Amino acid sequence: MSYSVQNIRNVCLLGHSGSGKTSLAESLLFMTGAIDRMGRVADGNTVCDYDPEEVKRQISLSTAVAPIDYKGCRINVLDTPGAFDFSGEVMEALRAADAAIIVPTPADDVEAKACVKAAYEYNGPVYLRFGRLAVPVINDRPDYKFELGKGVVLREGKDVTIVATGLCVSSALEAAEKLAADGIDAKIINIHTIKPLDEELIVAAAKETGKVVTVEEHSVIGGLGSAVCDALAEKCPVPVKKIGVQDVFGESGPAVALLAKYKLDGEGVYEQVKEFCK
Repeated sequence: MSYSVQNIRNVCLLGHSGSGKTSLAESLLFMTGAIDRMGRVADGNTVCDYDPEEVKRQISLSTAVAPIDYKGCRINVLDTPGAFDFSGEVMEALRAADAAIIVPTPADDVEAKACVKAAYEYNGPVYLRFGRLAVPVINDRPDYKFELGKGVVLREGKDVTIVATGLCVSSALEAAEKLAADGIDAKIINIHTIKPLDEELIVAAAKETGKVVTVEEHSVIGGLGSAVCDALAEKCPVPVKKIGVQDVFGESGPAVALLAKYKLDGEGVYEQVKEFCK
């Protein structure tokens, strides 16, 4: 099928590694009939992450094009890498794109509602990534304010800064209570959007506490931890501990069991931060 120029659009997917860009592209291909079966990143059979190294690492290393046909238009979905090591690929994709989709990850239902409102008011496409688990409400404060690209301080502390995103924010708060009983005062920051990263907030916190821990339900390669390390290496070098899925193949299973296995629940985060602060 041929298309006139006015019926062709390039749409760029933007977000950190693990935010769901490749899964979104896979869903779009499936829903528009381009493929008859959806692949999964964990299974290494998605359309966009076809390179053997991408299958092995379970992250995108280069921009992939997923062409879909919708209502007489050809939409080229540009699935960009989330790892900051490959930001050049993102810049190239943006130059060719007519629009870009931002991918935030809310930490609870309050933030989810705020994300939806911000997405509605944002002048451009937005894709929201939600975890499967029910999580405690943590943002039900009168002073809570959501802004794309801006982190939120949930707990003040002087000994270590814990920077978390998505489901792991509640794990970080639970760990902070346990650490307090051991005399370790942890500052907790919720980062709901990683591109753009709130570097100003993270650098300021690093200067206050001298140690930083990142927590994410994602590979420690190319996600929140890598983004924070990049920012601190340039502006405030301090010791950093990256908590997440190590460099191993992902797997399917009950969400609670997987969080416990990879030490991403409250107890697991507590143990790792305590060891880091010795």
